[in-house]
Amino acid sequence: MKTYKSSCILCDSNCGLELEVDGREIKKIKPDKSHPASKGYLCQKSGRLNYYQNHNQRLTHPLKRKPDGSFEKIDWDRALGEIAEKLIRIRDTSGGHSFAFYGGGGQGNHLQSINSSALRKMMGSRYIYSSLAQEKTGDFWVAGEMFGRQDCHLTADGLEHADLAIFWGTNPYMAHGFPRARNILNEISKSSTRRMVVIDPKRSKTAEMADLHIAIKPGTDAFLLTAILSLLIQNGGIDSKFIEKWTVSWDKVQEYLDKVNIEAYCQKAEVKLKKTKTLASWIKETEKITFRHDLGLEQSPHSTLNSYLEKLMILVTGSFGKEGCNTFHTSLIPLLTHSEPESDGKYKYETKVTGMFPISGMYPPNILASEIDTEHPERLRALWVDSSNPISSAADTAALIKAFSKLELLVTVDVAMTETARLSHYVLPAASQFEKWEASSFNFSFPENYFYLRKPIFEPLEESLSESEIYERLLLKMGEKPLPVLSQEKFPHLERKVRLALYPLYMLVRRFASANKDVVLAAGHKQGDYETLGDALFVAILEGPTAFSLNKYEDNFSKRWLKHEDGKFHLYNKLMLEELNKLNDELEVNTDKPEMLLMAGERRSYTANVIFRDPNWRRSDLEGSLHIHPEDAVKFGLLDKGKAICSTRAGEIEVFVEFNENCRKGACSLPNGYGAIYPVDGNGEEIQQGPYLNFLTSAKHCDEFSKTPLHKHVPVNLRPI
Repeated sequence: MKTYKSSCILCDSNCGLELEVDGREIKKIKPDKSHPASKGYLCQKSGRLNYYQNHNQRLTHPLKRKPDGSFEKIDWDRALGEIAEKLIRIRDTSGGHSFAFYGGGGQGNHLQSINSSALRKMMGSRYIYSSLAQEKTGDFWVAGEMFGRQDCHLTADGLEHADLAIFWGTNPYMAHGFPRARNILNEISKSSTRRMVVIDPKRSKTAEMADLHIAIKPGTDAFLLTAILSLLIQNGGIDSKFIEKWTVSWDKVQEYLDKVNIEAYCQKAEVKLKKTKTLASWIKETEKITFRHDLGLEQSPHSTLNSYLEKLMILVTGSFGKEGCNTFHTSLIPLLTHSEPESDGKYKYETKVTGMFPISGMYPPNILASEIDTEHPERLRALWVDSSNPISSAADTAALIKAFSKLELLVTVDVAMTETARLSHYVLPAASQFEKWEASSFNFSFPENYFYLRKPIFEPLEESLSESEIYERLLLKMGEKPLPVLSQEKFPHLERKVRLALYPLYMLVRRFASANKDVVLAAGHKQGDYETLGDALFVAILEGPTAFSLNKYEDNFSKRWLKHEDGKFHLYNKLMLEELNKLNDELEVNTDKPEMLLMAGERRSYTANVIFRDPNWRRSDLEGSLHIHPEDAVKFGLLDKGKAICSTRAGEIEVFVEFNENCRKGACSLPNGYGAIYPVDGNGEEIQQGPYLNFLTSAKHCDEFSKTPLHKHVPVNLRPI
């Protein structure tokens, strides 16, 4: 038995782990108390990581799909040779715009896929689809308008010191999402001087700990946000000094908010005015406030407007750039980029069929089927999927299955035989995240920010390769030169495949240190005998978890992040205020028959996106039950622990029913991460465990601007089986 240090790959916290390993099995997982960010914290999900590393659907050889839909094993030389030939033909006959890349590397597989940029360059394509673009691109666009660039990202790391923590559309007790989540929640909950507020239709585990729970009606977040902002103007909760010093055009925004009928907006959200006033008064009287939102806000109607209103609330209350508040954060591996329109308002790389523009360099999965399933002469004809499973994780599974059948080439690079892999022409086996050098770009801490380069614990399984090796071999088949690698003279102890994988990181570290010398030095790094400060930082990263930057709070107001020429936050946004004005029209909307609304993708004790294939990893909620209030269940004739059909305009699935009095009446929920097809035994029999959610969701049910799917507001019908 050997012990290794690594980190978790299940959420963006990437907590430090100690793994006890016997052969190829992870026998025991403990928290790494020396990890500078997680500090010995570990949640219950991490303890099940052996189910990711070892299961019956691990890919071991390149596969090619035969005409009958089955797959044959082929060698790497043949697989990459045939793929290269097809890619070149498609590029040369249909153009680079006929190729798209779908990926992102999940929560911890970000380093190896950097070399995929060389493939996109070779193909002449800028089309990158990502799961991130079905969650947060509206938020990124708002950041670009307010701060000057879409890659200026706010962190909620101030929660550790906040006197008022506001959680909107998130359940961090289950979802985590920031370091030491449960510890911090417990600290706030037990404190007599600190407060916690949760805005969530369901009385979640986090809501149970809160001083104030606001059970908002699903889909009305924009109304409640607007009402709170208007109340803050009325009760003097606006920080006039901050606004005058750091913002532009607040007066134009206030004109809109002054006209709001606060009581009517609260009624629309089905929230008592008294509760809204309580929250507004707490915001007014508290100095250290941190706002933390997630998919409940982003995947609801008016998604982009919600992000705009939340940012307004952070800034005009002065709850920014100081201890206990939201801040910016540094990035070592840039997670985002900036997408800017041309002078005529058009984007250079709009999609050919739907005309969608990029946000932060990404395109939303919601348009992907439309870009493929058409007779348009410039449609997508080839798709490369890297460490993603859009058939399961993107909206409108039925539309995607139909569209993918029309692709001339679909290639999936993954650890497992996913639902997307099953539809692919070629499936290429990637080494697992514990079999190669890897890292996460989710480094959101402030003032000190950390980076952890994970070393491999196991050898790659059979013929699987790291992504960097796959891309280099493919590019060589396409006639390209070998990819650059780290100097053997500088790093003689590293074999070539490691120097290949680490070269992009090395260049990024050098660039970061050159542009941010002050914060790298403040974090304790010195150039010494190294060629550059970046070289010194890179060597420190090779040795273990490293603080790569240490900022001061006043840095939040520097040109490092405030990218407008005047160095201020630009609050006026014509598009968003036009949408804000339209909210009044919705006040009059009244349906004769109340809708049952599904909140799709709830985080629970044993959900982890779709990274786990083996259903045995779960210790509870094996069926992924539909949670529904007993009174609603009776109306539909449903029985507790019974089965039902859940149907929408897009499709229907069978669900297991569980009565739950924490549900808001009129709203039910289903968890994320279920529906995987998994073999029961070696005889070919397979099961699908739990709800395959995206058979219920429609790509057309989305935010008009960012195309973010409205998963937290899906009208459904229920009938017993």
